Amino acid sequence: MAWETNETWGSNENASMDDEGLISASATRIIQGITDNPYKEREESFKLVLPALGSIHPRLGLSYTLKSRTIKQISPNFYEASLQYRTPKKQDDDDSGGGTYPWNEPAIVKFSTINESGETEVDANGDEIETVNGESFSVTKDYADQGIVVDKAFLSYSPAAFYEYINSVNSDEFLGFPAGTLRVTGISASQQKHETQTYWQISVSISARRPINTTADKAWYWRGAQKGTLVKNSVASSAKPVPATEGGKRVTSPVYINENGTKRTGTQPIHYLEIQIYDEKAFSGMNLFN
Repeated sequence: MAWETNETWGSNENASMDDEGLISASATRIIQGITDNPYKEREESFKLVLPALGSIHPRLGLSYTLKSRTIKQISPNFYEASLQYRTPKKQDDDDSGGGTYPWNEPAIVKFSTINESGETEVDANGDEIETVNGESFSVTKDYADQGIVVDKAFLSYSPAAFYEYINSVNSDEFLGFPAGTLRVTGISASQQKHETQTYWQISVSISARRPINTTADKAWYWRGAQKGTLVKNSVASSAKPVPATEGGKRVTSPVYINENGTKRTGTQPIHYLEIQIYDEKAFSGMNLFN
């Protein structure tokens, strides 16, 4: 046997509030060590079995960091260590650099504009674009989404857990944007080190889309005018689709179709299909602002 350790007491929590209303908490762990070889195993070897400075308290959570260790010898083969943990203040004078720990810092949010372009067959009023002779055609339209990047440091990172959010749409309000308007477009993570503690710097890229001619919850739905070469000659639910015709001949390109499946005439509004193509998730589950 080298060292046999035993933790006798580890829940002494004390909290205080500074002049700015910031709470700082501390906790103490007592670890005893006994060896059957007091001539070989001494204080220096006992230190090696203790948690390293800067490590995290195993019971009280990620923000309690080991700040100091005090060791005393009780008998030739019996030592006792007092471990002092503390949560960081906004300005910790005795910390290296005088700052807070990265993983306790709030998330940083950056906004930008994402410019894209695509084809559309309707104008700004939702009316069909057509020639003076009534033939429809498409034009290229520029779009602008709001780009958002959220950077946050974490002590741990689960790639599989964050992967679930890629290409998902928010089911909850997030950063003031209503449900359905945000989509995670990418997540990156890099391992960093602060003093003796490793941590992860996470960056989440999000696109915010303004709903156009639809509701906020369908902002990321695929939306397109309903077209096809099969139509119903009757609005009856039992009517079977038949090939669409123009001037007594089968059409050679898709025509607009009403919601009831009949062929659209020039006086009827264009019917749009709206199809959900992205999963929904509560973005609060990423804990970026907790």
